[in-house]
Amino acid sequence: RIALIHQDETLTYQRLDERANQVAALLRDRGTTDNALVGIMVAPSFAMIVGILGILKAGAGYVYLEKALPDERIEFVLGEAKIAVVLVDPDVKQRVAALGVDALDLEAESVAYPATRRAAVRDAPPRRAYAVFTSGSTGAPKGACVDHRGLVNHTCSFIENHDLDENDRVLQFASPSFD
Repeated sequence: RIALIHQDETLTYQRLDERANQVAALLRDRGTTDNALVGIMVAPSFAMIVGILGILKAGAGYVYLEKALPDERIEFVLGEAKIAVVLVDPDVKQRVAALGVDALDLEAESVAYPATRRAAVRDAPPRRAYAVFTSGSTGAPKGACVDHRGLVNHTCSFIENHDLDENDRVLQFASPSFD
């Protein structure tokens, strides 16, 4: 079945799962540990969803970074969240690498990565799913983390409250950096 539609292209659940597993394996091999935060600076696309799912499958959480943010803000978030790896589109790879982190071109690095088997599920304490950074009332951004349980609870509640099933489609319209 089709999992994603973007413009005139589609991606099946099987291919989405395989690609997310490739990203997860790449991140684990690059030293991403459970509960770490991984940055993602990718335009809305299949790659963005693949990257987010791959980060989650690696046992980490993600921080979505808008390309339009000034470098000073990105550098602050990277430091505050202790981010060592950022999944990027090719057009921002040099920019992000110049900020002192490992900038991985999501398409080039993960598509060539051999691991397509399902990522192992590990028993662990609650993990962060993602972190968002507010504008901050004091002028300094403040990070807030959401764990997997909170995200799953929200998703189940949304499905139940809107009576969604496998035949429904949901439009993603808000920025991934917005909670």
